[in-house]
Amino acid sequence: METALWNRVDRRRIREAMKRALTVRVAVEDPLARAEVAARQPLYPMEALLGAMPQELRDEAGEFLAEESLEDLAGETIAMLDCCDSRRIRMETLVGCWTGRIGGSAWGLRLFTTPRSGWVVYFNEDFADESMVQILGRWRPVGSEATRRACAATAYRTFWQDLVLPPQLGECASGLQPLWMECLVELPQESPELWDEILAQMPNEDVIDEERWDFVRRLTGLSEARMLELYREAGIGLKLERKDGRTRVVQSRKTTGEFEDHGPYWLLAQVAAVDDCSARFLVANYCDVLNRVPYDLRSL
Repeated sequence: METALWNRVDRRRIREAMKRALTVRVAVEDPLARAEVAARQPLYPMEALLGAMPQELRDEAGEFLAEESLEDLAGETIAMLDCCDSRRIRMETLVGCWTGRIGGSAWGLRLFTTPRSGWVVYFNEDFADESMVQILGRWRPVGSEATRRACAATAYRTFWQDLVLPPQLGECASGLQPLWMECLVELPQESPELWDEILAQMPNEDVIDEERWDFVRRLTGLSEARMLELYREAGIGLKLERKDGRTRVVQSRKTTGEFEDHGPYWLLAQVAAVDDCSARFLVANYCDVLNRVPYDLRSL
């Protein structure tokens, strides 16, 4: 934003708006750490910035803000809140969602980190008002991985339905792993019926290739023997062939059995509520399915 406009912003009012928005304290183990998320009414940076300006500048500033990139708008606001140089802010995509067609839309959650704290921020490139960027949560210290995970998972759990994030999406998405998987695994723990949402988005005849195998194994940390067993429980027969130092996944026809009418992964979903290994394995496969789309439209 132009320096003249920044100098006319009442920064105290922006920080007060942030405190009013991030009112839910997240439980964390570290007594020196702190995380807060919004209780359903997040902080809208554009609205907060305009509200902190004199009335005579709002029209001019509104036109300028509308032309700002989403990253710059969020970054400058977070720099204000954390009293830091915006060039020292790092951004990662927690989950990016997009529609699987040319000209589709893109939205998702990003993690911004400053030297002082981390922030969970929502983006939607289709919106043209204050809701296109929303600050959902904050954690400190920025280096506390457990606090980062708790803040991101709580924000995801609170807003995934309102913001049309997986498992509601059922279209295309990719994310920062393993953190995105951890956010997804927590959802059915509170609402077991969400396993049905996930199953409905899995292919009836799933194809497990070397790319899927490596992705799921890397994400879950499971042994080859356990992976083969879980795919077998999902109704998918696999064997491994090794040649020239490489492992090749060979898939047989879908295993027939008592539960074949329910499609693959159904049996795993029945035990996932009480077996963390099955839950993580199923969600890892789900993440890979969402990431395989006909067009590369990931603009987030």
